[in-house]
Amino acid sequence: MSSPGGLDGKVIVITGGTQGLGAATARLAAGRGAAGITIVGRNPER
Repeated sequence: MSSPGGLDGKVIVITGGTQGLGAATARLAAGRGAAGITIVGRNPER
């Protein structure tokens, strides 16, 4: 059984994930058990 607020086994897509709120969301999702995280950004250097 997954925990409340958990992302066990979920695959998520985060836009703007290279900095700020998007980066924090990616770290949180990883810590809550997301099975896959796709981070989409417009700047390939980040």
